Amino acid sequence: MLKDQEFTTPTGERVLFSGNAVRLGAGEAIQAYTGALTHLHVIKNVGDAVLRDEAVIVAEGENGAVELYAPCDGTVVWIDEGLTNLEGWLVEIAPAPADTADAVQA
Repeated sequence: MLKDQEFTTPTGERVLFSGNAVRLGAGEAIQAYTGALTHLHVIKNVGDAVLRDEAVIVAEGENGAVELYAPCDGTVVWIDEGLTNLEGWLVEIAPAPADTADAVQA
């Protein structure tokens, strides 16, 4: 079970599944590609439903930009558009009831 564990998806997103919240950030490979993040382009707004593997944001950095994908079905509840989260989390998703810790893509 992945609850309260941080992992990186095959596409490079850093994910923390913690009960009723899934946090999404840029993993090391994404950060190496983009450089320091400068801007987020919102694809899914707060309150929007999102499906697993669907793009949520585009993280733009000094050297490039990449889409970050939802690791589970759910609803977007927070986006750090100002890039102020010191822990590097960019998006928070409330997982759909059917998505459990075992269903989150690792």
